[in-house]
Amino acid sequence: MSCNKTVAPLRIDPKPWLFAAKTTGACLLALFIAFRFNLDQPQWTLLTIFIVAQPGTSGGILGKSFSRLIGTFIGAAVALILVGLFAQERVLFLGALAIWIGICTFGSQLVRSWTNYAFVLSGYTAAIIGIPATLNPDNTFYLATARLTEICLGIMVGTAINQLIMPARMTDSLKRALADTRRTVSGFAAGVLNDGDVTGERAGVVSAVMRIEDLLNSAVFEDVPTRLASNQIRGLAGALVDVLAAAQPLQRQLRAPSNGRQPAGCFVPWQTRTEAAEAIMSWESGGLDAVALTERLRALRFAEPVTEASNGELLELDASAVLAGRFATFVESFAACARAWEAAANRRPGPLSLFALDPADDRFSATLTGVRSALAVIAAGLFWILTAWPRGYMAVLLTALGTSRASTMGNVVPLAIATTMTFGLSFIPSFILCEVLLPGVSGYPMFALFVGPMLFLFALLMTNKRTFVIGYMAAMLFLNVSGFQNRMTYDPIAFINITLAGIFASSVSGLLWAMIAPDTRYKQRLRFARTARKGTRLLFDTRAGTSRLTRFESTVGGAVIRFARALRLDRAEDEACMQAALVLLGTGRELALRTQAACLSSDMKSLFMPCGDAHPGLPTASSCDLLEGTRIAMNDCLVALSRESVDTGTLLRAVRDLGSAMDEFVQQDSPVVSEARATSDVC
Repeated sequence: MSCNKTVAPLRIDPKPWLFAAKTTGACLLALFIAFRFNLDQPQWTLLTIFIVAQPGTSGGILGKSFSRLIGTFIGAAVALILVGLFAQERVLFLGALAIWIGICTFGSQLVRSWTNYAFVLSGYTAAIIGIPATLNPDNTFYLATARLTEICLGIMVGTAINQLIMPARMTDSLKRALADTRRTVSGFAAGVLNDGDVTGERAGVVSAVMRIEDLLNSAVFEDVPTRLASNQIRGLAGALVDVLAAAQPLQRQLRAPSNGRQPAGCFVPWQTRTEAAEAIMSWESGGLDAVALTERLRALRFAEPVTEASNGELLELDASAVLAGRFATFVESFAACARAWEAAANRRPGPLSLFALDPADDRFSATLTGVRSALAVIAAGLFWILTAWPRGYMAVLLTALGTSRASTMGNVVPLAIATTMTFGLSFIPSFILCEVLLPGVSGYPMFALFVGPMLFLFALLMTNKRTFVIGYMAAMLFLNVSGFQNRMTYDPIAFINITLAGIFASSVSGLLWAMIAPDTRYKQRLRFARTARKGTRLLFDTRAGTSRLTRFESTVGGAVIRFARALRLDRAEDEACMQAALVLLGTGRELALRTQAACLSSDMKSLFMPCGDAHPGLPTASSCDLLEGTRIAMNDCLVALSRESVDTGTLLRAVRDLGSAMDEFVQQDSPVVSEARATSDVC
């Protein structure tokens, strides 16, 4: 008896190996050029290549390189100014440098894309040039030009290698992401219309928004059409968030208990919902374009006209009228999203179609990050001055570099722990290579043969998300301690001291981030709650006018996406937080639509001031009470979200209470119901 077993072929993804090979080749070529022209410290050329390296894309290289150039020149100019002012006063110099790094770190938290990288570079380039210059003020200008030359060489070589040798185009990844987004948002919308479980699809839409934003930040550097259509693509991200917001009140009402009674007079036929879902899926498959989809959805009849109603039927009539309106609002939101998707996918240049998500982070949190970075530099500087450690300047330099860079990577405390462990573990192989093997090497080919495999290993580790920090930080240590020069000087004591300086820098950064307002899950929820309160104030601001909806969704929608980046939706607590954030967004959107419509015809003060006199088209006195109840419920939901320890049950109850308060307000203010009441009163 014979057994035939089929062995699956071993599949090896070539992309990580290609990235590692290109990064290693760029380092060796740049090092050869630096040796050829006898540059002062070629390790900064190699550090630049590893810092700007972006696994899996060439656009990321271009984006980071462009920002690094800008940040480098600004940082060099600031370094020259600081050294010129405080060359003989290390305390004043370190204080001014700490303030500058704090300002740059603060700025990096308020912007996204590679612009924040320019802020970071402006900070630690000033440290790279300024700190060694204080030890030798007479050569400040020479040091500045030398660092600029080495950094620019690394940027040019790294960019050229990645662009010329089998480039990985970010625009291709963006096109695939847009195609996936079309399927995801269509599945989500169809599931909402059919009252299905769309938890997975909802998470997919949120992930799609994050992916589009991340890819666009790099793709604009690769392709002119993409750059010209960047407003449309950002508008698509806003449209996706708008679909999520419009779905919240509709889903809530569909799942509300009906108490065994059927809606009277006004209802949404199941056939209509099915036709809407079929039209959406037809657009997803390419059977309809966005214009045809919009026409078909607008032609659907979501509600039957109300002819008469008795007082006993008004409650069900309220709910059915609101349900019909929410269905119509949702499909209109999806139609707008479809139009935005086609504009983005076809890369049509033009102004912003809908609204862009606000990328700015919370100013209070950004200030804390800047303060922590400044304190880290001050602490390292004081240690250098008080101990007179010969390599103390390296500890300050690495602290400045580490705190500035880590501020944009997130999870600083775990990152600092991982960095410290990586420095300790990579010390032995780095020491063996640099202080044992390399002294016996003669000629650049043999030198490259020994150094190349180590660089290749670091770059290969960077291609995996789980090992990225290990590869990146091991490369940072290796290139700092190696001190590659045309004429090498091997100094084991200096090697050990620089390693200790790196461990000291990562430890100081981790301790400060752990002790001074640590960025915990609680602080992340507080950050979102502060931004949500800012957006909520727009809803009740009499000066907001007709822009309240756009401003609210841009502010709170951007906060929701930033909040989602910090959550793990497989955890019950984080899923409840995400649900609360989306319900707040959906409630605010519905409030903005109603208050904005009222603002078109009358003074908004009459809506939010005491309602003694009724105005046509505006809420009655009882509606104003319900509106105030909705505002209180929104605040209660934010309070539950802002507690140090989230009680999932309490938070979900607050979410349900908010939904109930909003439903009561909307039903009381329904124009269809108001007309029915008037007719009933006449009868």
